[in-house]
Amino acid sequence: MFALYRSKYPDGQYETVFDFVKGAYVGKGMETIVDVWREPEVFMRGTWKELADGKWEGIKYRFVNGVHPHEAKSFTLIVESEILTVLSHPSCVGLGKIGLDYHYTRSCCQTSSNSVRPSATGSH
Repeated sequence: MFALYRSKYPDGQYETVFDFVKGAYVGKGMETIVDVWREPEVFMRGTWKELADGKWEGIKYRFVNGVHPHEAKSFTLIVESEILTVLSHPSCVGLGKIGLDYHYTRSCCQTSSNSVRPSATGSH
């Protein structure tokens, strides 16, 4: 949401995601934000850690992590290792966005099937 805000208002009043959340949500009945990290090329950059360890004022930040079925082609042992690291963070509240989605063909069926098995069972 913050990226969309910055693209639409590059000179807007909120310079960081923390400022944006504080201005948009704090004091307006919002207690917790739950973020969904589902694209390996994004969460492998470490952005999740910056946000999870960030200075959230007046709001709790929680997140789930996983690989969306569309991104199954990006699932590797390195990605799996990072997911296991992410799952140990106290702000991580779950493993999400895993599964099979044969309706779309962004990743082939066999790749999707192979990538979801270790995540769904917790094994390698």
